Amino acid sequence: HPDVAEQVLHAHDRPHDYMSAFGDRLADRGIDEPVDNLAWIALVDGLDAHGLLAEFDWKEDAQEIRSQLRKLRSRPS
Repeated sequence: HPDVAEQVLHAHDRPHDYMSAFGDRLADRGIDEPVDNLAWIALVDGLDAHGLLAEFDWKEDAQEIRSQLRKLRSRPS
């Protein structure tokens, strides 16, 4: 998704500006200043914000995994 790519580049190239733009989202993660892996965090957050990511606990049962995958905008058929 182009918006996700732009956010990742923003985090990589201008981390302080990214922090200003997405401070609330990052504060939920306990991040209040640029960190080395900020671009990776931007990737995960961007994918999640656009419905392109599903997170699972290692203990999830198959039904829960299927349910989460069906909610993805770009889901497997």
